[in-house]
Amino acid sequence: MPRKQGMERRDLLAANVKIFKSQGLALAKYAKPTVKVLVVGNPTNTNCYICYKFAASAIPETNFSALSRLDHNRTVAQLAMKAGVRPSDVKNVIVWGNHSNNQFPDVSHATIRKGHRTIDAYTVVNDIKYLRGPFISGEWVSMAVPSDGAYGISLGLVFSFPVTVDPNTKEYSVVWHLPVDDFARVKLGANRYELEQERLDALRIVGASDT
Repeated sequence: MPRKQGMERRDLLAANVKIFKSQGLALAKYAKPTVKVLVVGNPTNTNCYICYKFAASAIPETNFSALSRLDHNRTVAQLAMKAGVRPSDVKNVIVWGNHSNNQFPDVSHATIRKGHRTIDAYTVVNDIKYLRGPFISGEWVSMAVPSDGAYGISLGLVFSFPVTVDPNTKEYSVVWHLPVDDFARVKLGANRYELEQERLDALRIVGASDT
């Protein structure tokens, strides 16, 4: 169900998590265990959580992800325009958290190629207010995937992390142990809290528990 004018995020959650419960059950019954599932219906992170929870009898949670690559590409494009380069010259941005207003585009590890040099994004853009504002909003990319506990995010929450993807197996791995400054830590905490509350609401709606 798409979001309609005047709808609150919680209204959308109430309508859509029931749909994704049924989708998860259907996937468990009919899909191959190797299926890869990308959830795009909003609120996408929590819908993804409900979908994988109800498919868990047959499909591993690591086969599910939610749409944060769109936000990743937007971040890269905005940063490229600000720096006057091509999007392909921008590497290693991260979009953390939920697909919501709390989402955190992080460029503290990003690099930009200018001419024959590769320089950190803060030096190239030279505008910390812009880079810490809502500018959206090997190399890694951003994927919203079930948390394995990285960066203190609750297990199982579908959270956008920096990941690498093995070109041979097509399996992703969360990039652990990147430095996270105080500003980023606050942003990650806000996203974690929002998603934990959405998870509780979603479980109540579908009559399930977080086990």
